[in-house]
Amino acid sequence: MQPQDSGITDLAFDRRRGVDSSRVLVVGSDQSVCEAVAGAIQKLGGFAVHRADSATAALKLAGEFRPGFVLLNCDGLDLDCYRFASMLHQLAGLHEIRIIGLTQEIATVDRQAALAAGFEQFLTLPLRLAALEAVLTGNSHRGPDRPRRNVEFDNPG
Repeated sequence: MQPQDSGITDLAFDRRRGVDSSRVLVVGSDQSVCEAVAGAIQKLGGFAVHRADSATAALKLAGEFRPGFVLLNCDGLDLDCYRFASMLHQLAGLHEIRIIGLTQEIATVDRQAALAAGFEQFLTLPLRLAALEAVLTGNSHRGPDRPRRNVEFDNPG
């Protein structure tokens, strides 16, 4: 399945994964946080962004939209964020989706559960645009082809 021509030439469709790295799904129940994150992604340019305000809506949308990234606001999601991430990876063709957690409190993140669920990184809120850009453009600590051995944090605090 080829993506429709969106004019994006610098971000490739990954046929192996069945996801498009130029597509980002922002998930969370706090609309103001999700709007701010989606707005920041749009400022970067070159990304198609969709939002979902519940885990159920996000799972349905992810199956249709096939994003390369999911930015998940773990604070206040209607389903345990680790369970949601595991469910997302189990969807057909989305097992290699890159899940980035968003949280205000790094101390509340269970690193082992996050790694087991398939989180790649956590970014702290309020979000730093440079950290977001590094993750979405592949210039973060962990590139897309390095195996997950640890969950990384933008501000280990």
